Amino acid sequence: MARAKQTQQKLDSLNYLTPLDIELEGEVAIEAIAIVEKDGTLTVVKPEAIKVVQGSLPPEQAGQLAKKILEQWTFEPTYMAGQPIPQDYRIRVRLSPLFE
Repeated sequence: MARAKQTQQKLDSLNYLTPLDIELEGEVAIEAIAIVEKDGTLTVVKPEAIKVVQGSLPPEQAGQLAKKILEQWTFEPTYMAGQPIPQDYRIRVRLSPLFE
């Protein structure tokens, strides 16, 4: 089973949210189907099929945001017979605004 090398990340809204014209007003959870490749990179399968499972974010924006976030993550790939293999996963991303 593949494992994320990093499980939490503080996102800079200027790099992630502002370009997509997104303002978070509470927690949002987005679910995507992705392939963890042999080298540990992640490829989102069908960004248009990404679902918002919590919160209110238009599907198109959710797809763009999830793709932008997930494709920067790296994973320890799945192994079979000692060799890394590509594997599909359902991945859920939770976003919460930080109030300072």
